[in-house]
Amino acid sequence: PIKILSQEEIQTKRKTSLCFNCDEKFGPGHKCKARMSLLLLDRVTDEYDADIDSTPDEHLDIDQLVEALPTIRLHALIGKMSPKTVRLTGTINGNYVQVLIDGESTHNFIQEQLAVYPALPITPSKHFTTR
Repeated sequence: PIKILSQEEIQTKRKTSLCFNCDEKFGPGHKCKARMSLLLLDRVTDEYDADIDSTPDEHLDIDQLVEALPTIRLHALIGKMSPKTVRLTGTINGNYVQVLIDGESTHNFIQEQLAVYPALPITPSKHFTTR
């Protein structure tokens, strides 16, 4: 949710050297801890179990099974740029936004406040696992 500070709160935070966003000490090089909503990941779904169980006598190509699973790279999870990362900047309803899309991940995440605040449509998805 978006937090709007009163003038009194702003003055108090300035006097106590607190960050306006995260309430931690503010100073040179300060970075707020990213508040990102990640999906709750569960065990491998039945869809993948069925693929494995349906062919007990056939030779299974492990590379094909691994490719079928969604992947998320560490760079993407911690918000770091890599050569396969695309940075999109723009505005939504007059608010500046920046989105990082990782080309080697099969899924990308969005901060909940970015999706909820401007009333963007949210499409739920089924549970999935990552490697």
